[in-house]
Amino acid sequence: MWNRKIVIAIGVIVIVGITGIGIYWGTKESEAEVVTKETTVEHGNLTVGVTENGTAELGTVEQKFSIDLSEKESNSTTTSTQNTNGSSGIQEMNMTAGNNGGNNSQNNSNSSSESGILEVEEVYVSEGQVVEKGDNLLKLTKESINEARKILNDAVKSAELTLKKAKIDRKSTKVSAKYEYEENITTGKNAKTDYNNTLSSLQNAVNEAQDAINEADKRIAAIPNKIKKLQTQKNSASKTASTKNANVSSDRETGVGMQGVQENEKVENSTTDNSTTTEGTDTTSGVDSQISALESELSALKKNYSNLVSQLSKAKSEQISGKITAKEKYDQAVLNYENAKEIYDIAMDGIDDEVNEAKEALAEAKENLAEFETFVLDGIITTEYAGTILSVGYEEGDTLNSDTAITTYADAEAVEVTVSVSQEDISNVEIGETVNIVFTAYEEEIYHGTVTGITNSESSSSSTVSYNVTVNVTGDVSKIYEGMTANVTFVTKELKDVIYVSNKAVQTEGTKSYVKKVSNGEAEKIEVKTGFSNGTCVEIKEGLSEGDTVLIESQVGA
Repeated sequence: MWNRKIVIAIGVIVIVGITGIGIYWGTKESEAEVVTKETTVEHGNLTVGVTENGTAELGTVEQKFSIDLSEKESNSTTTSTQNTNGSSGIQEMNMTAGNNGGNNSQNNSNSSSESGILEVEEVYVSEGQVVEKGDNLLKLTKESINEARKILNDAVKSAELTLKKAKIDRKSTKVSAKYEYEENITTGKNAKTDYNNTLSSLQNAVNEAQDAINEADKRIAAIPNKIKKLQTQKNSASKTASTKNANVSSDRETGVGMQGVQENEKVENSTTDNSTTTEGTDTTSGVDSQISALESELSALKKNYSNLVSQLSKAKSEQISGKITAKEKYDQAVLNYENAKEIYDIAMDGIDDEVNEAKEALAEAKENLAEFETFVLDGIITTEYAGTILSVGYEEGDTLNSDTAITTYADAEAVEVTVSVSQEDISNVEIGETVNIVFTAYEEEIYHGTVTGITNSESSSSSTVSYNVTVNVTGDVSKIYEGMTANVTFVTKELKDVIYVSNKAVQTEGTKSYVKKVSNGEAEKIEVKTGFSNGTCVEIKEGLSEGDTVLIESQVGA
């Protein structure tokens, strides 16, 4: 019984509680207020990417003297024909991030002023001074202006001489290339004939050496036979002479015993005997002489034989190597002949480079001189920018150089944002790429910027490794102030030329999407077809047009 009463009591309490909660939330809903805000349908590019936040920093502008006169003076002194490499432009406006103006003392030290030429006579401005474009900055001494002018004039003359030399070299190169082309053609046409002639000459040398050996062999073989014949002839002559002499003696012996022989017969016999004896002696002497000459010749031939063999061996060796050299020369001649035009084109390739570089150097030297004359005018340098001077780089007695800025201005138009990008996302960032920027103060406006720097060293926290990326804000930045918070998006995907609207303006019911479009002051609920969304805005494929006005509704407490 008691259990039943307890259950009933609990049920009553639950019903009362639920009723109270309903009444409470109903009351709260009646107290909520719906707030609406109009937004415009846009046409353009819809992007998505890596988004990081940072703060805006106003930059500075440096006004510089950008010709290194000391280098030109050194080049002019070294050689009158050497080209000078000065940078163009007299005053350079350098955009740098951050307020860098607090280093006046460092600039005034002008550590590299010794290398300058233009001497400061008087300074007209000071740090913190607000100037307009064209105001006087400082005055230079006349002596230093004249010296600088002479250096720049010398640079022009040097550049002119360099150009003349480059033109002469170009002409010489053309002549050489043409000669080489014609030589390759002629040599190629005669290559086969020259090759055959070389082979023939080498073979002739071998043949001549072999012929000399063959001749020596024949002569060496023939001489002994000749000597033998001469020896036989000598012996025969000796015998003949002995026989005649014996006959004469016999006749004399017979004649002594004879009577009545006339006196004239005695005289004739006497004459005949003497002639026979002389003839035999002369023949023997001549044969001996011939034999001696042949023996000497034979000895000389034998001594020279090894030399003849060496000459033949040398001729054969030279023939082998000569054939290889001749073939190589032939092949090279044929190759040069077949590629004569290409070889000529290679020789002519870039033939104008030196002349063009010399022309550019001359134009630059003339430009430097002209800009210098505009720069110095009456010896007074004027401001190239309007703004507050943060630092002055020179004092009286200093000399201008290309390293130290003449003055540094605050530049409200140079705005940069530095953000920290994690190591997982840094690969999506490149120098020069365009980014989207939304400042917290102007959430409905999309600014654009360019990545100008990525640090090499990491900026680590306890859990992640990241790198600082610097972005230069482009366009109208007149509403941006120092320290404003900004979200920078590095685009990884982009849809171009689409209609889009804020995500907050789109309401979803089931599978359909709606917006409240304002026409003639009345809001009308219309269906739309959506597409790609970057998390902030969504593509509208159907239902809206560029310039339409829609409502963004949000509930706030009363």
